[in-house]
Amino acid sequence: MNASEKNQGGAKLELAFDVGHSSIGWAVLQPTATSQPNILGCGVVTFGANDCLASKRRDYRRQRRHARSTRHRIERMEQLLAFLKVLTPEQVKEKHQQAGGHSAPWFLAARVLASNGVAKHLLDWPKLWDVLRWYAHNRGYDGNRRWSAQEEETRSEDTEKEKAANALMKDHGTHTMAETLCKALGLEPLGQKQASRENFKSLNAAFPRSIVEQEVRRLLEYHREKLPAINDILLKSIFEDWHAAQVPNLKLPARYQGGLLFGQLVPHFDNRIINTCQMTGGKVPGRNCLEFLNYRWAMTVANIAIGFANETYVNEDKLRPLNPTERTKIDAAAQRLGFLKLEPDRPGKDGLVRKGKNELRDIVVAETKCDRHNLDTLLFTDEYRESLKLTPIAGDTTAFRIAWASFGDPQHDAMGRYHDDPLRHRFTTQLFRGQREKPKVLTLREIIRQLESLEKVEVVLQIRQGVELEAKGKKREAEVLPIA
Repeated sequence: MNASEKNQGGAKLELAFDVGHSSIGWAVLQPTATSQPNILGCGVVTFGANDCLASKRRDYRRQRRHARSTRHRIERMEQLLAFLKVLTPEQVKEKHQQAGGHSAPWFLAARVLASNGVAKHLLDWPKLWDVLRWYAHNRGYDGNRRWSAQEEETRSEDTEKEKAANALMKDHGTHTMAETLCKALGLEPLGQKQASRENFKSLNAAFPRSIVEQEVRRLLEYHREKLPAINDILLKSIFEDWHAAQVPNLKLPARYQGGLLFGQLVPHFDNRIINTCQMTGGKVPGRNCLEFLNYRWAMTVANIAIGFANETYVNEDKLRPLNPTERTKIDAAAQRLGFLKLEPDRPGKDGLVRKGKNELRDIVVAETKCDRHNLDTLLFTDEYRESLKLTPIAGDTTAFRIAWASFGDPQHDAMGRYHDDPLRHRFTTQLFRGQREKPKVLTLREIIRQLESLEKVEVVLQIRQGVELEAKGKKREAEVLPIA
């Protein structure tokens, strides 16, 4: 956020603010004839956690919601088991009494898993329900992936609690939560001792949801022969789709996703106020689609300002926004590349600084012939740097560039709106069919394989020719360059 002000001496000053959830960063800037302003002062004001976030109240609210969701999860699974007639109403009611269940359900689960389902360690339905109830309370940690995927990029590093759990499994040579719990308490899953004075909670470990889910699935698979009610429909209801068993009077909100044990509600993020997209006229789309990437890129282009020679513009500014023709040219050049490289300046061994590659700057200067611009300050934030990824790929970027250049050139209509090559659009859409947050890792072989599946022989031929030309160019450079 920026605000402009003129002081008593007539010099123009700009106030810049970076407002966070518990801090405000500020800077006083003085514009200059160059793209780099003078920083007259800067700082940050921080607030205590309880001063502005009501963190204690939020923690209590989170605990109440967790307890409520666990209680509802158990009630829904009870409905499923009652519908299958594997537990009587009296048995279900008994489990709600104090000391009504087994005192160490995790030990029962560990014994079945450690023995690989030996018949003498298999459980009957009342004890198996004790185990499932324990897993309903301890489902593992998934990083809230169902909503964090819509708000922020999935974190690449595990949480501290997950790291602790992974370290425990490595130290004890185990692969499940129940077996690790036994080992950490000094117990043997196949032994008779079921009590310990150790406090497992003090280990501060949270097992990944994927491990716990595989563990429960394996546990139920071992009981297929002994308990005929455990079939594909039951497993699907617990792990994948709660509709599968078609339990009467079992109703869940439409935003509930997954099975009865590992599913959860997805928040109503779309109910918030959403800006209007300047490209389509509709709502701003979700961040993991081509439409949002185009919207984000368009907003970056709209914030680019340039200047020529001694010209001054509105309010005596040295820079002005791009006009429609300039925006169209810059957009076409960027779309032709697919993504723009931005590299920092690096000092060389001789003490001289090598200017880093900035493809957006090169395009703006080449297309507009401007003498100055605001790109050095515009690309200072992560948000604008991310907008240079018109297509967020991972892998061989050279291979991607070769394939991307083989499609038709970008086209703009009379209104300046970009119209993509249908084949390019279909190819780009396939990049989003990897993991939910991570695009597919591309290699040249994978790119050619996808295009061959679309029967685009001409494009594949152009790519192969481009690869040969690039290989010859690199070989020629190696012959010309002196060997140190």
